[in-house]
Amino acid sequence: RFAVPVEQGRVGVSIGSENPVASLQSCSMMTAHYKLPGKKQGMIVILGPTRMDYESNISALEAIAKIVSSGALASIALLLIIHV
Repeated sequence: RFAVPVEQGRVGVSIGSENPVASLQSCSMMTAHYKLPGKKQGMIVILGPTRMDYESNISALEAIAKIVSSGALASIALLLIIHV
């Protein structure tokens, strides 16, 4: 597992040393689970610096998970958003 287990619809946040993966302990990780019809499920992850805009990223992650869970997107293989 890459992050603290969270309920569907909620965002999990692990910062620095809270990350269970040693090589990611200099980063922050935010996760949201989604579930599609037919019991397919997955996780959306934001990986970034420990000084990121948590409030904005949590809102974005919640919105993306809600859209994916609604079935509005047939499938999602990789979503990459880079904010510099």
